[in-house]
Amino acid sequence: MQKKRITYIFLLVGLLGILNTIWAVDFKNNSQSPILNVPYSAELSNSTITYTDEVQRVVESFDVKLNLTTTFTQATEVNITITYINATVETYTLSEDITDVWYFSTYFAHNAPLGTSTFQLFVYNGLLLLDDSYVQPFEIINSAPQIAINILNNTVYRNGFVFFNVTPSDAETPFYDLTWSWEINFGIVTINSSTSPKLTNLSHFFPISTLNTRLGQYVIKCIVSDDDGGSTTTYGYFTLKNNAPIITDYEVTFPDVLNPDQILRETEEFILSVNVSDVEVLPENINLRVKLTDELGTIYWRSSSMERSTLWNFEGNISVLDNYRLGEYTCTIEAYEVIATIDYNTSTSFTFIVGNNLPDGQKITYTINGNIPTTSGLRIKEFEDIMFTVNVTNVDIEGIEFIRIHLISPEGKEYIYPFLNNEDDYMEYTLSAKDLAYGQWITWIYVVDFDGAEVHSLLSYSFDILPERFTSYLPWIMLVIGAVIAFGVSMAVLGTRYITLRRNFDNLLSRSGDYIKQEVKTSKAISQTPKPTPTEKTESSEPTTSTKKSSPTKKHELFRKIKKK
Repeated sequence: MQKKRITYIFLLVGLLGILNTIWAVDFKNNSQSPILNVPYSAELSNSTITYTDEVQRVVESFDVKLNLTTTFTQATEVNITITYINATVETYTLSEDITDVWYFSTYFAHNAPLGTSTFQLFVYNGLLLLDDSYVQPFEIINSAPQIAINILNNTVYRNGFVFFNVTPSDAETPFYDLTWSWEINFGIVTINSSTSPKLTNLSHFFPISTLNTRLGQYVIKCIVSDDDGGSTTTYGYFTLKNNAPIITDYEVTFPDVLNPDQILRETEEFILSVNVSDVEVLPENINLRVKLTDELGTIYWRSSSMERSTLWNFEGNISVLDNYRLGEYTCTIEAYEVIATIDYNTSTSFTFIVGNNLPDGQKITYTINGNIPTTSGLRIKEFEDIMFTVNVTNVDIEGIEFIRIHLISPEGKEYIYPFLNNEDDYMEYTLSAKDLAYGQWITWIYVVDFDGAEVHSLLSYSFDILPERFTSYLPWIMLVIGAVIAFGVSMAVLGTRYITLRRNFDNLLSRSGDYIKQEVKTSKAISQTPKPTPTEKTESSEPTTSTKKSSPTKKHELFRKIKKK
């Protein structure tokens, strides 16, 4: 009886094996279909075969490519048999892409057995099995679930919330079958965590207290799992910051109500009052700083001018130095606290004008040749030097660039003499009186500061240019000297003329005597020569000149003319 039972068991196992081979679950189509198993054959391994050795269910494809161009070019059909880890078998037919190149691709359903499966290739020519020798293992793995984190505010402040959403998903497992958890960590310290209920819109509050609210970067860690044991971890990051002090309000009081929003360099200042607050720290941890920025971007700090008047209030007087640039300035107020070398601050600002201090004309004093000028005037001789000594002490707190002396002549013409500041309180300038006309001169002193502003002395003074005593007689002396010189020149000219006339007269007399003597001799010679007769001819080759005797009357007239000359 026992032997019969054992025999029946073997027969039953064999029958189940036959049924499993003939009727199997088709995991490709998620259905059951009869699959015919074929006998084993020989040499397919020489062909070029590529395939996927690891594939995720649902999301990845299992691909096989078979190149028979060098082996079974006569193949008319190629089948593939997949044997799962649970002994389930599926058979599919490959498609021919190009001549003698066959391919197969499929996705495994979400319930396909996980683990090592095998596939076997069968090559046919009609009904003839050419080869079934190629058998290879491959892995079917779980498609891991996914979870996404969306942090709505990546910067979080104490006394506030961090808000984030999580979205779990799985291609194989329905949403309701997934489980997930989250936790917020600062370094290795877990601040908060949760595993249930299954929420997707999450948040965490950071109190004002510094306990478990350290400043810096935090990590949100989310883990999702499916019912096949697959899991995925995703991380998100945000930064927790300190709440900076807040300037609740401020008040500025300027010194001149007629010129609001303006102060003068060095001599004026405005009063600044600032109220602050902070949701986290005590008031003694809050500080205040003030900076002034001119139109060119130059920064001047005035933090030391502010002092705490009450727990939450600072007050101070703000001024500018004499070397500051004129024009518009921006005053920036910053309330700040420093935690772990990090400066947390908030600021506000307003603008104001920096004006120039004009020179004070009332403080201009000067001397002329060491004498204090008066309205009655000083007397200066024409050959003296005129030295102006100008005292500009305290005339301009910001400094004097140069000085001008204005002189008004007796004719009303103005003369200007500028000279630079020698960086001394006393400056000197020298004129020569001989270059100025006689009479009364009016003087004004002008000072010009480095910003181009100018003022003149409060009063004008005068001085008189007087000629020297010798100078008053000089015209008469010059007249006498001129007369003497003229007389001498005239006498010299007359003497020279007399001598010349005398010499000419003597020469004339001498020539007149010689002429008379010559005339007498000629007359005698003519009288002694016989007159030729009309019939006589002279054989001389030269022409004969007849000479008439001069009458006595003509001779005496000629003599008188010569003598007269």
